[in-house]
Amino acid sequence: MSREEEALRRALTGAVPPMREAPELMRAVEARMRRGRARAWAMSMVVAAGIGVALMATAPTFLTESGRGQPGTGVATSSGPEDATVRTAGCATRTSPPAMSIGGTPQPANQGALSAVAQRLRVHADRHFTDVFTELELRPESDRIRVSRKPSAAFDEWVRRDFAEDCVEVVDARFSARELRAMVGRVEVELPYWLRQGIRVTSLSIAVDGTITLDVPGDQLERARTEIPRRYPDLVFAIERGGPVVWQSGS
Repeated sequence: MSREEEALRRALTGAVPPMREAPELMRAVEARMRRGRARAWAMSMVVAAGIGVALMATAPTFLTESGRGQPGTGVATSSGPEDATVRTAGCATRTSPPAMSIGGTPQPANQGALSAVAQRLRVHADRHFTDVFTELELRPESDRIRVSRKPSAAFDEWVRRDFAEDCVEVVDARFSARELRAMVGRVEVELPYWLRQGIRVTSLSIAVDGTITLDVPGDQLERARTEIPRRYPDLVFAIERGGPVVWQSGS
């Protein structure tokens, strides 16, 4: 194994956060990453970006793509790809990078460089653009980073200036990360309540469009689709049949 491959292996291994202890009343919230347009290997890179680089380490995972629905319906419909409103100068020269292999599994050769850019961008955005910054994702297949934010001229100017040599795309979002945390937090804090009502939520996540996805056991699905949206009429839900409970870091 080459030195570069070994460094990438260490980076990916260190990307997974420690598991937290279960709350006494409720099984943990499983943050799930769904990405309709990502390849299988890109999925693992997104998880590394969303979790390993301290991306929302204290909140349920924010999904960069999700179905869109109507408040209170409990059902989401599919959404299309977003067009970037801002691209840095470095995007003009970016092409698909060559792949490398670890243990016979193809991996993008640019993972380390993209992770470093993502870390630098997120740290500053979390400190100085809390009101508008939403999320970012790595796109190794096109050698770039995509950032979601509420429209902000100041944010866009900072990205253009400080990341001119990198390829960073900026897309519009309806909500900031802080707003998304507040929305999903309203549901998460009441998971013990729902358990007492006979509805066990085994998975909870929120997309950048504000869609909250819940998984519940199949025999509780119809009740959950009726009762949960009724309690939060201003929120958008996608309530699905869930699998086993999985512990995951979250708020």
